[in-house]
Amino acid sequence: MALIKCKGCGHMVSDKGTKCPKCGTLINETESKLATTSQESKIEVNNIQEESISSVGENVEESHRSKKGIVAIICGIIFMALAVGGYFLWKNNSGGLVELFSDDHPAYSAELVENAEKGDPIAQCDLGLCYHHGEGVEQDCAEAARWFRKSAEQGYARGQSDLGVYYYHGIGVKQNYAEAARWFRRSADQGYARGQKNLGLSYFNGEGVEQDYAEAARWFRKSAEQGDASGQILLGMNYIDGKGVEQDYAEAARWFRKSAEQGDAVGQNELGVCYYYGEGVDRDYDEAERWFQKAADQGHEQAIEVLKDF
Repeated sequence: MALIKCKGCGHMVSDKGTKCPKCGTLINETESKLATTSQESKIEVNNIQEESISSVGENVEESHRSKKGIVAIICGIIFMALAVGGYFLWKNNSGGLVELFSDDHPAYSAELVENAEKGDPIAQCDLGLCYHHGEGVEQDCAEAARWFRKSAEQGYARGQSDLGVYYYHGIGVKQNYAEAARWFRRSADQGYARGQKNLGLSYFNGEGVEQDYAEAARWFRKSAEQGDASGQILLGMNYIDGKGVEQDYAEAARWFRKSAEQGDAVGQNELGVCYYYGEGVDRDYDEAERWFQKAADQGHEQAIEVLKDF
């Protein structure tokens, strides 16, 4: 399997897929086959890369085809997905592969405003997040960008990464991948894990910098080694596909496990897929089901679909 650039939006997608998960552009001619099979099995899989059912079926043992075959279809669909779920949401709509502050919700207060206006870079970044989320104030992305910039220009790594995210997605500012990568680099060079991961994604997609899978993997590793769960998932994905590193399913499973053991639903789901196929670990359907259940318990949609027919 290889990654190719979507002709519609330029994002990297699997060449075995049928539609780009971001813009829906058709990738190859297998869509009709997948659509028919999806209707027959009543499986709905949204916002993930789709993989040829025929190639998945070949990997399923004959004794398991009646029940496990449907699970194998879903697992094959999600095994190479790079859009890793809830990390990359803007108003619940996937906007690429750059994290949008999913776990940062500072409380708005008069004291916060006062400190930001006095030049405290942490307060400035937090105030930007309040405007980003519309918490305590009316949502205003242009105002959020203004405060992120004030924070970033003082050298605060989180503010630099957050401003980079705004440039990446064109939120509150005109979209500019080169400017996004510039701010990600400033953040990453200070050792900020989220900035490192986002810079890795810029290299992976060739957005704002020349595409370089080895450099992407290097920055993913820096993020992953600091314990960033989505950085661990992205590094694992590089090992799955052999992008920038030698293909190594065992190493991929190791990084998925690190993420999964932190309670990350995407990591749990990906580890479940590894156990289902025996990729990097011994095949173990019970263990696969256990990890799918953990992910499903957190609302991971693909894990929920897998468990319906497990």
